[in-house]
Amino acid sequence: MIHLPDELRLFIALVANLFVFLAAFKFSRRITRQDWIGSSLDAFLIHYLVQYLAVCLPGLLGILCAESMLLIAILLAFAMLWATRKLRHDDAPLSTAPRFETFFCVGCLLFAIGYFASLIQSQYAAPLVGDDALTYHLPVAGYWLQTGRLGLYNTWFFNPANTYSPLAGSTFFTWLIAPIGADMLAQFGQMPALIFTFFAFLQLARALNVRLSIASLIAVAVLLSRPFIAEAILVKDDHFLAAFFLAAIAGCTSERLQDRLGPWRIGVAIGLFFATKYTAFLTAPLFLLAIDAPFRAHWKPRQWLTLAACGLALSLPWYLRNLILTASPLYPATITLGPFQIFKGLFIFDRSTEMRTLAGAWNALTGAEVYASLAPRLVALLTLAWLLAIVFTIKNTRRDPLTRLCLLGPVLGLTIFFLVSHAALIRYAYPSLLLLFAAAAMGIARLPLPKLPQLFLAAILTALAIWGGFNNKESLQNFILAGVIVCAVGLSLAPALRHSRVRVAVVSLAYLILAAAIFVYWHAIMDASRATAIVALQSQYQGNVPMWAYIADHVPPDAPLAYTNLVFTRPLMGFDYSRRVFYIPTRPGLQNYHDLPPGNAHITDQQIRPFIAQLLTDHPDQKLWLANILQSNAQYLLVGRQPILSDPPEHVFAESAPAHFHREFANESGTLYQIHR
Repeated sequence: MIHLPDELRLFIALVANLFVFLAAFKFSRRITRQDWIGSSLDAFLIHYLVQYLAVCLPGLLGILCAESMLLIAILLAFAMLWATRKLRHDDAPLSTAPRFETFFCVGCLLFAIGYFASLIQSQYAAPLVGDDALTYHLPVAGYWLQTGRLGLYNTWFFNPANTYSPLAGSTFFTWLIAPIGADMLAQFGQMPALIFTFFAFLQLARALNVRLSIASLIAVAVLLSRPFIAEAILVKDDHFLAAFFLAAIAGCTSERLQDRLGPWRIGVAIGLFFATKYTAFLTAPLFLLAIDAPFRAHWKPRQWLTLAACGLALSLPWYLRNLILTASPLYPATITLGPFQIFKGLFIFDRSTEMRTLAGAWNALTGAEVYASLAPRLVALLTLAWLLAIVFTIKNTRRDPLTRLCLLGPVLGLTIFFLVSHAALIRYAYPSLLLLFAAAAMGIARLPLPKLPQLFLAAILTALAIWGGFNNKESLQNFILAGVIVCAVGLSLAPALRHSRVRVAVVSLAYLILAAAIFVYWHAIMDASRATAIVALQSQYQGNVPMWAYIADHVPPDAPLAYTNLVFTRPLMGFDYSRRVFYIPTRPGLQNYHDLPPGNAHITDQQIRPFIAQLLTDHPDQKLWLANILQSNAQYLLVGRQPILSDPPEHVFAESAPAHFHREFANESGTLYQIHR
């Protein structure tokens, strides 16, 4: 697709995604006979599975590119459509909800979509910022596309866990980047996961006997509360993990456990959950609270084997790779069990120093300086609703796995997070927060009040969650207004859309408008982004931008660049990821992180980078380094400066060999050399 116009590439990518989703929706609807909520939930899960396979399969074969990804995705979509014709359909009737409840649910969904659309409109020209995004989320995707395979991307001078962690999140970003040749869509890559979470929350709430209207309001509260909406415009992967967790739990309802996709659905959700990142293990114990659900559904051994096979096939390869390369599936962490060492690693992750006091733990949850924190008033209201749920439903915990999970899960999950997590980042506990919201919905729905007061209380909680979403209240009001407008327009059209001809006309008009907008605006948006990709980072990375801008302007876009003593590699790769960047170690015998000697030092999140920098630069060998860099295809060398390593050995090495290293540019962020052989 490299020779196609920008607007055509985007159009093809959007059409491919829509085709896969609709095929998945029809597949679920015809095979399981669920209503639109259950089928939408399955369609999102299948869509992410297709993305994952479309990146991983060609990546394992060494043919990863936009064309191979789209081909596999389209073939899988056609396979689902074929299956809907060939397989025997489940004769169970479609479940229905009262008309008002369905109408209210659709209104809440439209409001959230309108809010998201306004947020995208306000942020589409904003730069892709965030340390994790520039260090490994995006560089990993770029490296895979450059090499055509799922290789090991070493996050030098950063946290080695990001090198060896399973990276399903990066496969989803690769899916968004490859077809259009840029990461313009990646900034909003987690928004579909939030809509996925919306449907999973509804399915779970209905299983808890919460009315659809109350469940819809609380689901909107989840999506637009600060912890979730603040990360929706960042390139991270926590929303993926939370969505897969909730999808697995929502699959444990008695109805879904017994349909034809039951074990496949949970197996895929759990497999993608563990394939996303290491922090999944902080939440994994919560699954034990609902472990009896399949037994209560009288699962046969075949169904258990299907679940296990799906989960292992999707997640195990990442851990098996680590075991083969490093002798530890969870490298770089040293894993101990009491006095016994189970797996060797570089260090032992220590509990975050910021959460070793009650005040520190409370600050991690509600601190104003934490971008993903909850407002204290919202925490208080959620806690009160959770207590009400305990009062009214505690008697059900023994026989109802989902009630037990929603009542006990938030406490267990947050306790594990506060006692074990190496970093005070509440995003690692998103699944526990989702269960807390579910328990709150259950508590409100159980109040001995008429339906309208219950709905009013849910609306208060939702309003409080939305109002705390962003500190900029003027922009927030615009987002809310857009949500209201989309909701009003959508609901006003709903009666007419019951007629098939009107539906076809409206959908066709929507496609026509979308296509026209793409062909009118997208090329200009891409050109503007190319021109401002580096300058736009000025506000957050002021000290680095002059060096990045010089490289963008003076270094050929396909010239390989060696670097050292820096972590933000994404800006060095070029707008379209055409430049290869790599690190050439100074330490003898070092090619990957797992070549470093194992250790048992206790390291906190704040200590990882200086600890790693010291390991990488221990006993530097100038002769070996010079021979390796001259034998490589590197045309430039960038020696970075950072507080944890103010004078890396490569700086001395390059300055002492002027015949090979010509200084091109230098400032406070580092020195750029052109390499001569």
